[in-house]
Parts: sequence; structure tokens; C-alpha cells
Amino acid sequence: MAGLVDRPLICTSALAVTYVYSCRLMLKTVLWWLLVAFLIFFIVSAPGEAARIVRATGENAGDWFTTAANAFTTFFSRLV
Repeated sequence: MAGLVDRPLICTSALAVTYVYSCRLMLKTVLWWLLVAFLIFFIVSAPGEAARIVRATGENAGDWFTTAANAFTTFFSRLV
């Protein structure tokens, strides 16, 4: 038991860092594939609803870009 107390709590060896990086990369990859699988499932199971969400998101993004462009135009025109 005394041996466990003497050991450092954080391992900083190159192998441990590589292992942690590899696990994080693998987790990120698995999460991305789960997201893709969910999107495909959603599109297949409810195509009308999926289209409505994409259309609404696109409209909101378009409005946001238009507002941002107008704000920058106003800012630069008032500089002059």
C-alpha cells in the first residue's frame, strides 16, 4: 500500500500521452460516426421533417449573414 502513495498521480511518459491522444481521437471518430448515423436515420425515418429543419436552418443562417454584412457595411461607411 505504501508503494501506491509514493507513485506520481499523473504519468507524463510519451507512451501515456500517445495513449491518451489515441483514445481521444478514437472517441472523436466514434462520436462523428454516431452523429452521421443519427442524421441518416433521421432523414430516412422522417424525410419531410428533416427537410423542414434544414430549410429553416438555412433561412436563419442566410438572415444572419445578411445582418452581419449590413452591419459591416454600416460600420465601414461611417468610418469615412
